[in-house]
Amino acid sequence: KYMLPTTLLYLNDNRITVVGKEDFGSNTQIVLILVLYDGEKFKYFVNKKQGYISVDFSTRIQSLNEKIERVGGVFVDVLKILNVLYYDINNYMPNQIFMESVLYNCPDDLFEENEAYKTFVKIINYLSMHSMREFKSVENPENSIFKDKLCGNSASGFARLLNHLTNMK
Repeated sequence: KYMLPTTLLYLNDNRITVVGKEDFGSNTQIVLILVLYDGEKFKYFVNKKQGYISVDFSTRIQSLNEKIERVGGVFVDVLKILNVLYYDINNYMPNQIFMESVLYNCPDDLFEENEAYKTFVKIINYLSMHSMREFKSVENPENSIFKDKLCGNSASGFARLLNHLTNMK
């Protein structure tokens, strides 16, 4: 009713994709993932084999708020920079839980209040010299970012981003 007739809706597995050049811009895809809420946790359907994955956003929000309280708003600034660069290099948006988890696991002393550029450079240097194998998911600290299903498969795209940034001349 509110979109132009040229806007298309696609149903793929557990998501609805909205593509409308005239409504949203030429490179915009809106992806809606359907979830259930049982009063305590959100659950989203992955597929027939894996079923539902439970998600408790309260842990994620609490962890991120604690990190931002310790390091300041520069955390959000660097997250935005990484998201834009990730998209520019890979041509798709990263999984936000993965990106938040990467920054969450970076030592607090790398973050300089009101100095997004310096913080960004320090974090890229740190990540290029340290393994992320032991990084914990911000959503579920019991899992590493590579084992948490909610972190998705952004690791290879993030490796391309780091490789691109560390090999620039």
